[in-house]
This record gives sequence, C-alpha cells and structure tokens, in this order.
Amino acid sequence: MRVRFILLLLVLAMVTKATNAEAPVLEAVYFGEVGCDHCDVFLYSQKQALEARYGVTLRLSNYDILKADDYALCVQMLKPFAQAFRTFPVLFIGNNAYQGNAAIDASLGAEIQYYLDHSTYRPRLQVEVHASTAASGFTARFTPVFLAGLLDGINPCAFSTLLFFLSYLTMRQTSRWVTLATGIVFIASVFAVYVMLGMGLLSGFRAIMGFRHAGLIINVVISALAVVMGMASIRDALRARAGAPDDAVMKLPDFLARSTRLLIRTTSTWSAMLMTSAITGAGVSILELACTGQIYLPTLAFINRTNRTGISVLLLLTYNTAFILPLLLLFVVFFFGTTHERIRRWYRDRIFLVRALTACFFFAMAALIWIF
Repeated sequence: MRVRFILLLLVLAMVTKATNAEAPVLEAVYFGEVGCDHCDVFLYSQKQALEARYGVTLRLSNYDILKADDYALCVQMLKPFAQAFRTFPVLFIGNNAYQGNAAIDASLGAEIQYYLDHSTYRPRLQVEVHASTAASGFTARFTPVFLAGLLDGINPCAFSTLLFFLSYLTMRQTSRWVTLATGIVFIASVFAVYVMLGMGLLSGFRAIMGFRHAGLIINVVISALAVVMGMASIRDALRARAGAPDDAVMKLPDFLARSTRLLIRTTSTWSAMLMTSAITGAGVSILELACTGQIYLPTLAFINRTNRTGISVLLLLTYNTAFILPLLLLFVVFFFGTTHERIRRWYRDRIFLVRALTACFFFAMAALIWIF
C-alpha cells in the first residue's frame, strides 16, 4: 500500500512538472481596432483556444490600426513582404504577414504547428494579390455606398424640399443666371453640411468603438433598425400603390416639414440671394436629417465597419456626391424649362418604386454590415 502511495506521488509530481514546464512562446505583432467585434473574438477567444490546443503562448504586441502612427507602422512593416495594406486585422508572425480574418484563421494554426515541429518559424510564403481581386474589393466597398447615396437623393424628403425651393425661385422671377447660381449654391451647401455631419457621426462611431464589444453591439442595433425600417418602407410602398402616398411612416415629421418650408419662405425674401441660398441649404440639411438620416446613419455604420483608414473619408464623399446627383439633375431639368409642377407629378407617379427600393436597401444593409 505504501509503495503504491509513493508511486502515485511520483506520478503526480511528474504530471505537475510537465504541466508547469514553460510553454513555447511565439512572438507576433497584431494590428486591429479597439472595439472591433472580429478583433475581440480573436484576442479574447480564438487566441486562448489556439494556445490551449497547441500548448504554446502567443505573445502579441497589439496596435490600433485607427491611430495614424500605428497605421503608418503597419504599412511600413508590410513593405518587406511586398504587400500593400488592403484590410485589417493584420498579423505579423515569424517570416509571414497575414491580412484579414480569413487569412489569419487559415494560417495561424499552421504557423504554430511548424514552429513546434521545427523549433523555428515557417519560411516566407508567396502572397499574390491579383488586380481583379483588388478591383472586386474596391467595387464591393464603394458600390453599396454610392447606391445608398443615390437612393437617399431621390427619397421624398430631399426631393420635395428641393421642389419647394424651386417653386420659390419661380415666384421671385429672377434672371436665369441668378436662378442658376442660386440653385448651385443651395445644392453645394447641402453637400458641404452633409459631409460635415457625416464626419461628426463617423467620429462618434469611432469614439464608441473604444469600448469592448462595441462593434458587435453597433452591428446588432443597426441591423435591427434596418430590418424595422425596411418593413416600414414596404408598408409605405403599399400605401403609395393604393393611392395614398402621403400616408407614410418613413417621412419627415410634420413640425420639421413646416419648419423647413418656413425657413425657405423666410430666407427667400432676403435680397442677398446667394448668401441666403447657402444658409437655406445648410438649415434644410440639418432639419431634414431626421428623414434622410434614416439611410445616412446605417450607411455610416457600414462605412465604419468596412474600412477604418483614410479611405473612409473617400467613401463618405462618394455617398454625398451620389446624394446630390438627383438634386442636381432635378435642378438642371427645371433650369431648362420643365415646371416644378410637372416634375412633382412625374415623381409622384414613381413614389412606389422609390419606397420599394428603399426597403430593399434597408434589408441589404442589415446583411452587409455583418459581411464586411
């Protein structure tokens, strides 16, 4: 009995010694985003699972890709690998660099296993990025943003407000060149204010992303809101087909609609037309955000999830350029002789299509925000 007890103690001691033996340590550099749900899953779940599976320690040096200095460092570190920055997160381990969750998930286990088998890091792999792949990635990011801006530009809020503004230009009976300059200044003011509002909202998203799991929470909230607004848009489309286009849920609240028209009526009586057009455009943009923001906000969340570098500013400009294109086209048609009453009738006949497309946008955004 005593011998068995001694043998048991020896076995336990050997197991304890083996357990306490220092695990192999692999050094790596990880560029992610604070609060990004994909990055959180890797840092707080997948990393631990890999360490337990292979019996190693992954010692990560973490950097925030949103910080200008850290982003510049990532770009610099990619150069010896003949890679340009394409997406994040980026993992540098041994002789290789992997960009994106898919590449990291597919390769990190093999890197660890190679290290365990050879006591050294895996040799450098050849990573090829074909032009078609880069182009498809570019299209995948920019196309939804452009289409969203275009759809926002033809939504009833923006369209009806510009028509109301055009009617007041008609009443003023100014020269054609004054009318042209006034319309351009109005639309340019709308563009500038929407860009500034978008920059502010993006900054708000970035601040929120500093909290753990914030990315996941934003995705859940935005996708849920998108589904609800998509269903409301279907309801409004059906009401429009039934001959009641004004009976809509997705519209500017009545008190804001009255405030917008009051602003146009008041400023349009001033003498300095160009200055007042700029003021009117800015004021209308802020008041109408309660309606146009229904599309703008999910798109900004999508921009925030899609790319966190300087290209997000380009995405924002893409959205707002697409947003003013229908307004600009509408003004051109008006300038060359089409009355605002005729334009209004033409648009009213197509309100069902606009609302149906809006519903499609919301449902698509509810899915896209999880994909990118």
